[in-house]
Amino acid sequence: MNNLENIRRGLLSLDVGVRLKELSDLYKHADVFLTPQLPRILDVLFPVFTMIMRTQIPPQFSNNDKNRCRKLTLQILNRLPYNEALKPYASRLLHLLMEVLTIDNVDNCLIALKTIFDLHRNYRPGLKNEVQPFLEQSQKMYKNIQNIMKKQFSGPPETLANQTGAPPSTQQTAPSSTTEFTPALATAAETQATALPPATTEADTQIKDESMSAENTTSSTYGPDMKPINASSDETSSGMSSLPAPSVGEPPATSTTSVAGGESGGSGLSGMDINDDGSADTPLCPGIESFKTMAEFPLIIMLLFQCYPNYIENYIPILVPLMMSTLSLRCPEHAPKIYPTKYVDFLDCQVKTLSFVTYLLRGFANLMRPFQDTICENTVKLLMACPKDAFVLRKDIFVAARHILSTDFRRGFYPQLEILMDDDVLIGKGRCSYYQIRPLAYSTLADMIHHVRDMLTLTQVSKIVSFYGKRIHDPTLPVPIQTTAIRLLLNLVDISAKNEDSDGWRGRNILSRILLTIASKFGTTLKNLPVVLSMPSNNDRLIDPLEGGAMDKIKQSNLVPHPKETLTAVDTKLKELLAPGAYTS
Repeated sequence: MNNLENIRRGLLSLDVGVRLKELSDLYKHADVFLTPQLPRILDVLFPVFTMIMRTQIPPQFSNNDKNRCRKLTLQILNRLPYNEALKPYASRLLHLLMEVLTIDNVDNCLIALKTIFDLHRNYRPGLKNEVQPFLEQSQKMYKNIQNIMKKQFSGPPETLANQTGAPPSTQQTAPSSTTEFTPALATAAETQATALPPATTEADTQIKDESMSAENTTSSTYGPDMKPINASSDETSSGMSSLPAPSVGEPPATSTTSVAGGESGGSGLSGMDINDDGSADTPLCPGIESFKTMAEFPLIIMLLFQCYPNYIENYIPILVPLMMSTLSLRCPEHAPKIYPTKYVDFLDCQVKTLSFVTYLLRGFANLMRPFQDTICENTVKLLMACPKDAFVLRKDIFVAARHILSTDFRRGFYPQLEILMDDDVLIGKGRCSYYQIRPLAYSTLADMIHHVRDMLTLTQVSKIVSFYGKRIHDPTLPVPIQTTAIRLLLNLVDISAKNEDSDGWRGRNILSRILLTIASKFGTTLKNLPVVLSMPSNNDRLIDPLEGGAMDKIKQSNLVPHPKETLTAVDTKLKELLAPGAYTS
């Protein structure tokens, strides 16, 4: 970094190509931030990064070189080590990222959100004053979600994008939007950007002077056609109006974005591809109108409430009703087929909101009590709405459901039991879900039934016996799940025997079916036991075929052969003395 001044001048160049090259080189050599030179680097380059994001390059809503410059700048800021050298800049960096969050496109907003999360996690004592702006922005996003849905689920179908001839890589990575960036939105963005005035420093003043001198030099060298980049409203409006209309083409996402997992929509250089052809000008969705952006808010809110409990009392009563309204929203019927990617993004937003709501159930039970039935009902509806290939979403829903089962809100699942006893709802039709979700799904449903068993009617008990009776005899299920099903049926014996139904035949019928199911399981176990015992022994086998379930008790019986023990005379005499009835004579 001996050429730090040259890098600084390159970043201030009015040639976008030069800036892009300097930023990409700096990103590739980001390991220099881990050296003791970081304070000097931040002192020189942080004001430059601030000026690039605030005045030099306005927000872009197409995948061009200017947007790549902004994206690389955010990625560099994200890769800064969170140590004492960065601590004096943390507050200013948060101000900058909040501006990005309100005016930039979805890719850049995702990077900004990840950096916001990391800053609060590492500098939590000193950033208390920066919590309220984020919570206010979260409140605005949840209030506006119905308008976001109308904009996202309108326009041409996503499938048309595959016929436009765009490169496959562009179709796979570029976010989509149905809303064109208008001058009115640009004006609103400028208004929001000025809401947090940047701190003026000597370095900023020096950079402005150098920018003006560079402007004069460029004008004299390249002629009057070369214009500097500025953030004036006229040029911003004219520049944005020349962008192509956003397309809606975006294939189904293969994974969800997670702040906690250290991933973001563009946190890696490979995900951005600096060498992409800028002529593609792929339209990008504004971050404030994206479900992907909203999906990251609950986790950050959870972190803020953990770090700054003083804000809980004021914001929980506001955010919870808004989040419950978000969970109750349903997409248009045509959305899964016409807008599959946006549909999955919307479900991801709802699932992460549900996870946050379940986090509140323990500490704020009184506040959440009116929503008991609504939370459980929306959990089931999310399962019903999950596409067959959304394996991760379905798994997250079951994790949230198990959190609900650990509280007394679990009784809200009682009206949903009959809906859940349908594999198409519980597991879905996806191949991956069938092989990986079934154990979790069946055990979760069994826990739901167990906790509300005192409320069950004989009709419901009959359906449960039929449903889990089939699972007991399913050899593709793990033994622990089959054992859980047997235990569930045994817990239903008392309900069937002590029912108050006038027709005693119904209870006897259920008891007979439970007995027949368990007896049949004993029969199949006894039939298959010789097959297991005849399996060739393998020293590399890590699992004993006779381990698990009730095998410990079976080993004590005469159902399996026992090797003959070679006892000494002393052991033989001791065994005779300890045998039952040894002293009866």
